[in-house]
Amino acid sequence: MDMRMTWWNAAAFAVALVAGASASSAQGRPTGTAGVTGSWKVSLHGQHVIPVGMELAQDGGTVTGTLMLWNGDVDLRGSFAGGRLTVGGTLTPTDGSAAGERRIEATLNDDGTLAGTIGVGAMGQVKLTAERFKERPVRAPAAPAMAKPASGPGAPFAGGWTVTVAMGAERQAFAVNIVAAGDVISGTLGSDHSGLLTLSKARVEGSTLHFSVQMTGTPQLIEFHATLTDPRTITGTMTGPMGTAPITGTRRP
Repeated sequence: MDMRMTWWNAAAFAVALVAGASASSAQGRPTGTAGVTGSWKVSLHGQHVIPVGMELAQDGGTVTGTLMLWNGDVDLRGSFAGGRLTVGGTLTPTDGSAAGERRIEATLNDDGTLAGTIGVGAMGQVKLTAERFKERPVRAPAAPAMAKPASGPGAPFAGGWTVTVAMGAERQAFAVNIVAAGDVISGTLGSDHSGLLTLSKARVEGSTLHFSVQMTGTPQLIEFHATLTDPRTITGTMTGPMGTAPITGTRRP
């Protein structure tokens, strides 16, 4: 399939680089519940597996909702009957690509997942699978632990950051958490679409932090390079197979 999209479209949502638009909560009906109401993590299977979000609300046989694509939201309307979901709507892209209908036809499987296709205009039919965001189990509160102070070259970067990537006129935000212990730097990067991704190859050279995350469904890495401009601000770049985009970051309280 010729996906005909910029690297930023694929990368932002594969880190789900993300995305993004919010399949806002990790809540919905549990797996196996009849009907399609809930928050869904949708995978589009092309040259890459691209995760996007979908919210559905079912009232009898009528289904409405929102499909959150990398280049805009689609207001969905359709039906669910006999285990078959048929919904569609018009995409007005935010990236200058052609507008058009996006139509989903999928079957609700016995395990509560969806499987089917989505029509993406001139690109034809693309395989689609989806699973509900599941409610997280309630855990007993853990005994408070003494936090170890950050140390080593990564100490100035340790903590939580909100990092924003500029993709043309669009902005994509990620939550980045950095842990520094001696010479070892670790952490996570995530969004509502991608979940948490583990940082790799994290290191500090001079005043710049370098780390990578792996694109979903591929061996390709997205590289981040962030320099402290003051104790609460970073600037830098995100680099991948097709180019580079600027990033900015602010330290979370």
